[in-house]
Amino acid sequence: MNRTIACLSIAAAALASAACSTYQPGPGAADRTPYECTRDFAQGFEPLEIDGAIRDLRFSPDCRSMLAVDQAGQLTVTDLAKRSSRIVADGVQTAWFTADGQRVLFTRREQDADALYLAQDDSIHAVSADASWIVDSPDGGSVLFKSGLDPETGDGRLVAALFGAGPPELRVLAEGVAGAPAYSTDGATAVYFDGPVRQAHETPQMSCWWRTADMRAADLASGESRLLAASILEYGKMVSADGQHIYASRDYDCESQTESLLRLPLDGGPAETLAAVPTYWSAGHDLLETQDAKYVLHSSFGEDAPGEYRAQLWLTGTDGASARLLANDLVNYMFTCMYIIPFQLASERTVLYLTDGELDIEAVDLADGWTRTVGSAAGSMFFAPSPDGRSVLSLQAVEGEQSCMLLAPLDGGSPRRIAESLVTLDWPAWSPSGERILAMLRQPDAADAAGVYSVNVADGLARRVDAGAWDSFVVHPGGWLVALRRSDRVRLAPVP
Repeated sequence: MNRTIACLSIAAAALASAACSTYQPGPGAADRTPYECTRDFAQGFEPLEIDGAIRDLRFSPDCRSMLAVDQAGQLTVTDLAKRSSRIVADGVQTAWFTADGQRVLFTRREQDADALYLAQDDSIHAVSADASWIVDSPDGGSVLFKSGLDPETGDGRLVAALFGAGPPELRVLAEGVAGAPAYSTDGATAVYFDGPVRQAHETPQMSCWWRTADMRAADLASGESRLLAASILEYGKMVSADGQHIYASRDYDCESQTESLLRLPLDGGPAETLAAVPTYWSAGHDLLETQDAKYVLHSSFGEDAPGEYRAQLWLTGTDGASARLLANDLVNYMFTCMYIIPFQLASERTVLYLTDGELDIEAVDLADGWTRTVGSAAGSMFFAPSPDGRSVLSLQAVEGEQSCMLLAPLDGGSPRRIAESLVTLDWPAWSPSGERILAMLRQPDAADAAGVYSVNVADGLARRVDAGAWDSFVVHPGGWLVALRRSDRVRLAPVP
């Protein structure tokens, strides 16, 4: 294995300015957002380059570090303030930071299984020789995974790895767990399906089957578990924003193609039935809670007649109001593209969704009930609401495979083209402040001169981040730094 470290080459001969190279979070830094933290960090930041064919690159949530995995599987972690890198491991498949940015988890393929490791300080600890369905805790203090999977059902042992100063403490929470586990928002509780049972319904006219299981919650500190509800459908669970409840479904009726949407208290209190919702095939549905926790959005998908498929978007009030149909023409994402996001919340009262066929972007006001077309995602299937929820960014085809960026207000105003003289090559990204959009752009007649640009939303003008030619980019969660990527190099630069 080639253990040559990915070379750090400083763009300038000298190190970065003292403010950058000696950066330390000041008082209250733990309470600042990544946007605020990175803005301070990026002031005076000199571009930094990593040589090598990097296939995976990620930033730490605390703004200070970046990890990279090259094509040979070598994992390096870069301290952005000290401008130094260290090799962590070789033969790595995937790697990521924990939510607090203090540790790195990574997997290797060993003996026909995915082995999970923890890199902490200068030590590496083996977590499990067989880990799948890995879920990170919101606080960075643990990780959930399944091991010993049944090759036919995918059911297996649920384990929690608790992090501390030394090797992680492993705690077996349950056996025969189905599907993916989930965390409560505080990271103290694991939610999982226990004891799945296959159920079927047969009539002369139809045949269908589904799986139910008991839903349980386990306290990670004690390992004790409690029953939340029995015979829950094995899909579509979602923890509420307040971390006190989990949404799930049961009572599937094959003939009416409906099920009951429930809200279950994580403390083991009685289940609350919100509404009977249509599900067609019981093929699973997306769940999304509004920011004010007043509503739950959910999709349904199925076959109305042989070869005729339809997806719908429904709204259910958490106060027990009946389900309301918002859209009868939701994009058939099950067959179109599994990576499509069929609907998104722009704000606590406005939802955006893609229509089937034309891929129009529709906005629905959840309070007043109006619906209007605000754009089109035809040719790209891309749409992204602004961080303030007042507009939506989309791509519009102009010639052949060329696209341009359109910004449309959600209040019904006319859309406008931004970075007007440039062609968009890939999906753009909002900065967290909503003041800028990062995008791969080029002149319409210059096929080999693509670059990463920062587009000012207010005036639509684009400024090139770096003069070099790059293939793609990764934006730091703070938005003030961007990693520019090509086949042989990564360059970290501040966003103008």
